Amino acid sequence: MNASDVPTRDHIRRERRSRRRRQRIAAVSSALGAVAILASAGGVLTTSAALIDSGTLRMQLHSEFSVGVIETDGHTVIRPDTRIDGSFPTARLIPGGTSDMTITVFNNSPKIPAALEIVPTITSDVPELLRVSARWTDADGSDVLFGDPDHPDRGIPIADLATTEVALDPRGSAGLADGAEWAGPAASRGTLTLTLHMLDNAASRTHRSGTTTTDLVITAVAR
Repeated sequence: MNASDVPTRDHIRRERRSRRRRQRIAAVSSALGAVAILASAGGVLTTSAALIDSGTLRMQLHSEFSVGVIETDGHTVIRPDTRIDGSFPTARLIPGGTSDMTITVFNNSPKIPAALEIVPTITSDVPELLRVSARWTDADGSDVLFGDPDHPDRGIPIADLATTEVALDPRGSAGLADGAEWAGPAASRGTLTLTLHMLDNAASRTHRSGTTTTDLVITAVAR
C-alpha cells in the first residue's frame, strides 16, 4: 500500500460528518413520511414536534382540509381558513311568531373527517321573550341540537346558548373549487336550521314586535 492510499485524518473526519448527515436526512425523511400518514388520517399532530416545525405541519394538514357553504342555487363557497361566519337577515318577530334560518355546509376535504363547532349569537331588544331551537339534518337523518324545533315555544332562552358539535365525513375525492356546483357523498354535507320564536304572553303583547339579529360562527376541526 502506498502512503498516498492511507486515509488522512481530515479525510476520515469528512467521511464521518458525511455519514452522520446522511443518517440525519434519512431520519427526518422517515419522520415526514410518518407525519404525512397521520395528517391524511386526521391524526394527532404533537408526535412530530421534535423533528419538524408544528406550524409547517399544520400548513400541510390544512392544505388538505377545507369546508364550504352550499348556496341556495347549489353552488359552493369554499372557506380554506376552516371558519364559516356571517349574519342572518334581521328578523322582526311578533308575539307567537317564528323565524327559521338555514345554512348548508360541507366537508371539502378528500380524506379528513370534520368536526363542526357551531356557535350562534343572538342579540335582541326583547331577549327575555325569545326562545331558540336548532336542528341538524344530514345523511343519517335529523337530530335536535337544542330546544324543540317542532314546538318552538319550548326552545331554550338565548342566554343559554352554547357551542354544539356535529360531524361530516370526508368527500372521498378531490376537493371542489370555489363557485363549483356541489356534488359529492351525502354524508359529507349537512344542514343547520335555527328556529327563533317570540313567546305569546302578556309581556310580549305590550312590545307587539321585537327586532333580532343572529350571528353564526362554524369552525371546522380535523378529526
